[in-house]
Amino acid sequence: MEHSIAIVDVLPGNEFCYIGWNPATEERIGISARSIAGKTPEELLGDANGAIVRQNYLRCLNAGTTIRYEEHLPIEGQDFWWLTTVNPLKDGTGQIYRLVITAIPITDRKHAEIALQRSEQRFRLLVQNTSQIIWDTEAEGKFTTEQPAWSAFTGQSFEQSRNWGWLDAIHPDDQWHTATAWSSALTNVRHYKVEHRLRRHDGEYRYMSVQAIPILASDGSITEWIGVNIDIHDRKLAEAALRRSEAELRQQAADLENALRELQQMQAQLVQTEKMSSLGQLVAGIAHEINNPVNFIHGNLSYVGEYTQNLLNLIALYQHHCPALPQIQAAADAIDLDFIQQDLPKMLASMRMGTDRIRTIVLALRTFSRMDESGKKRVNLHEGIDSTLLILQHRLKQTNDRPEIIVVKDYGDLPPIDCYAGQLNQVFMNILSNAIDALDDPALRSSDPQRPPSQITIQTKRTDQHVQICICDNAMGMSEYTRSRLFEPFFTTKAIGKGTGLGLSISYQVVARHGGKLSCVSASEEGSAFFLELPIA
Repeated sequence: MEHSIAIVDVLPGNEFCYIGWNPATEERIGISARSIAGKTPEELLGDANGAIVRQNYLRCLNAGTTIRYEEHLPIEGQDFWWLTTVNPLKDGTGQIYRLVITAIPITDRKHAEIALQRSEQRFRLLVQNTSQIIWDTEAEGKFTTEQPAWSAFTGQSFEQSRNWGWLDAIHPDDQWHTATAWSSALTNVRHYKVEHRLRRHDGEYRYMSVQAIPILASDGSITEWIGVNIDIHDRKLAEAALRRSEAELRQQAADLENALRELQQMQAQLVQTEKMSSLGQLVAGIAHEINNPVNFIHGNLSYVGEYTQNLLNLIALYQHHCPALPQIQAAADAIDLDFIQQDLPKMLASMRMGTDRIRTIVLALRTFSRMDESGKKRVNLHEGIDSTLLILQHRLKQTNDRPEIIVVKDYGDLPPIDCYAGQLNQVFMNILSNAIDALDDPALRSSDPQRPPSQITIQTKRTDQHVQICICDNAMGMSEYTRSRLFEPFFTTKAIGKGTGLGLSISYQVVARHGGKLSCVSASEEGSAFFLELPIA
């Protein structure tokens, strides 16, 4: 291999300046001789490496003779090791004016030496810092010499552990994977690492971490294996205890989470009970304060209508048989008697319609709350849905911000089912109210003025063992994150004061208490659909 040669001028003040180097150096390093001309060591090699080179050149100047040393110089991102000789050239006065640098590349050799040193250091540390079992085998992995540390720990004699006899000291359940790992390491000449239980001389099995490395000859063949067994029994016991502790903590966390969930559900139920109790009192007040007077008015309207018609008939007879005197005709004209005769029956009819409407609303409230029914009753679910819609009728009407919300009913033939009707009506109320809230969102119209009319569709049908109710809207829908948390107690997307986050959680519990299922399908910009499934029997 051709040596690298560099020429360096020595300038006044012990400054050094490169003149150039030979083609072998150019090829090896990848830097042309022309490009280094006039550069100092620091300019060529950087401040840190240049300072080291400068010190060696100064050492040559001070010695006044040839010096030789090994140096490590990273150049252009490459790692170089050199055996360097610095030869001084002197002028006629004996002053050194130039240095001739001869460098033999030894990079490969140094890398091998460093690797060997690191390997030896690791092995020394292994031997020095472990009080466990150090052992060695011949190239084929057999015990062929005395193993004092092994015998002291296991109680096996050399004859017992000889060749592959050492496997007998391994726990029977661990022998197969130990032998397999050892055979694989021998075949592939690679690091051996395994964990197993090793029988101590007193019969107790101890967990061991076992490692071994092959010692190679210059030709790459294995001369022997050096191994160590490190006792990790206490660590294994600690790990097992930690796993048990972690399992207990996970169970405690799960128990706390369940307790919190049950507490939230209980709180929600208490709120619902209080709400329904208040609703029941309201309905009772309506029944007492409104229903009875309305019934009195409604019942008497038929008599008022009959009496009024008789009086109108009598007036007609008078007008036919007895022409009115001027004073009577003037009074009749003043009160527009002809109009009264036409409008009074219509007025009574509209009053009857009004009382019918009030009675229907009161009945819808009673049907909705069902507070007078403490147990399960067989009811028609369509009546509960219709009564809920009647109560919400004022919210469905057109407002200044949006047109009327259209309700489409697609009722199937549902049989009456046994249920707590008031509770199920509350479920219908919660779902329908949320649908109306979604359709009331101002963003619904601003996002697309050409959107189809706001609509709620209610579909019911019967399967073999269940009734199914689907309530869907064509609002903005919701994200998957929101949908996944809909039925959690106190989760709400509404502003403070607009919602408690209990409606759907309570609805889910009510449906579950009936042995049914409540679910939601929704996506952004695609509306939402709630599915109720209730057992028939």
